[in-house]
Amino acid sequence: MRCTASAAVSFSDLGTRHGAALPQEWRTVWRSAIENLRLDQLPQHNRWRAGQVLAHLAQHDSDTFESWFCRRTRSS
Repeated sequence: MRCTASAAVSFSDLGTRHGAALPQEWRTVWRSAIENLRLDQLPQHNRWRAGQVLAHLAQHDSDTFESWFCRRTRSS
């Protein structure tokens, strides 16, 4: 799961210009990876990047952000 999460936060159209664009056909799999993202299981730089992605989602894709947040609060 850690590799999936690290890959999920790498795409450029999610709050940064760095990285490859997320292909539309990968969006469902990507969303699942984000919903299951656990910041405490990521390397430090990926944690920072995940924070950038989550901030972007909070502003531009609130449903995905809410799903991630709810899963984290239930698993704590």
